[in-house]
Amino acid sequence: MRIDLFNPGVHLFATPQAPGWAAQSRETLSESIATFVRNYGVQIAADANFYTALPGGSDPSSEGIPCEVDGFMMSTGQVVSAAEGSRTASILFDSTNGASVLLNNSSLGNTAGIYNAVTGYYPVLTNGVNVWALYFNAFYNQYPDQTIHYTPQPRTAYGLSQDRRFLYMMTIDGRQPSSGGGTCGSGYSNGALDAETAMWMLQFGAWDSINMDGGGSTSNIMDGTLESVWGYSASETGSGLQISLAAPNTFNNFGLAINQVDNACAIGNGFTGLLNGVDGFGYSFHFIIVPAHGTKTVTLKYKAI
Repeated sequence: MRIDLFNPGVHLFATPQAPGWAAQSRETLSESIATFVRNYGVQIAADANFYTALPGGSDPSSEGIPCEVDGFMMSTGQVVSAAEGSRTASILFDSTNGASVLLNNSSLGNTAGIYNAVTGYYPVLTNGVNVWALYFNAFYNQYPDQTIHYTPQPRTAYGLSQDRRFLYMMTIDGRQPSSGGGTCGSGYSNGALDAETAMWMLQFGAWDSINMDGGGSTSNIMDGTLESVWGYSASETGSGLQISLAAPNTFNNFGLAINQVDNACAIGNGFTGLLNGVDGFGYSFHFIIVPAHGTKTVTLKYKAI
């Protein structure tokens, strides 16, 4: 999803404090993205920070379970989770949606001017550079985790354009069982590696991008439709970022969910190659186009094998 932050009708809303809030033990309550959309009446939503449910860890069994949010999170001027721990890559927004990236946000003391904020684990794009493609060893040493970095996973990534006008919220499907296709993996949609996540973000227009909570938390909803989720039903998550709009379908926006097939083989040759079907790897994806004027939504589907 590409969100025009310069549009005055766009309002950001991060998951607020849980009732009876307590730092590091009851910062938010687990709930699915679909439930959040219903409860708060927003139009676009995706998962955001990593979290630990108490009990349940990273996989709570139901909604309403107290969660500790990993890293800095702020909702409409109120701190939900303080900056701490190993999750330090933050996207910050002021009250007019002015956006900035802070990659080493481990102990932010002054929150003046910050209205909403979410935090992921590490950057995938920095100043337009796919850092995991060029500097894998250095970044792996800084953020060591074999499961995340060596195995394709469902991914959620947030990004900003170079001029900070556009916010990108992208989910990549994964962990989907095989239906007979695919030559480099057991599933029809295995997920993505960090460098592949960065490639997609760069192609869609992001200049800086952060890997958010992924895996079983990966999901997004646009206008009430579940666009991407790792399994067959939306999972509970401890934090998210939501978008509400003053008037539906009056903004420039595109939404996307990506099912990547055989992405464990290699990074493709880029967006043009994918559209022309010449890169040798199969991708399926769709765009949801919302015109700048009018209310018609056009859905385009394309699959290159």
